[in-house]
Amino acid sequence: MKSKFLPKEQKLKYQKNGTGFDRKKSEILTVKLRYKPTDATESIKLEYPVKYNLEETNSDDFYFASSVALFEMILRESEFVKDGNDEMVVKLAKKGKANDENGYRKEFIQLVKKASGKPLEVLEVEEDK
Repeated sequence: MKSKFLPKEQKLKYQKNGTGFDRKKSEILTVKLRYKPTDATESIKLEYPVKYNLEETNSDDFYFASSVALFEMILRESEFVKDGNDEMVVKLAKKGKANDENGYRKEFIQLVKKASGKPLEVLEVEEDK
């Protein structure tokens, strides 16, 4: 888009041909705006990065549902499971175990451990010991 108000070449912050988007960083977008006070001759540029913290935004239910979905994909040998494994299922399920009034989530974790075919000690996490 041609405009006399925009610089000739804008650097793309989140594109691969720019600095690239890094999932490890918590910044997901930047809000840029300009304003000009009524008595000024030049505008003032403001930039505000918007941060996203995965740990703060996801609920216990989200982690548990993710573990169930991942386990199902592993059982079906889905082509979409890349790095998912039984250890990750157990880790996600334990993160989401807080609302377990009837013990169903704990039972699911035990089921995953038994279904993995590995010795249970391999899938143990510090919480169990």
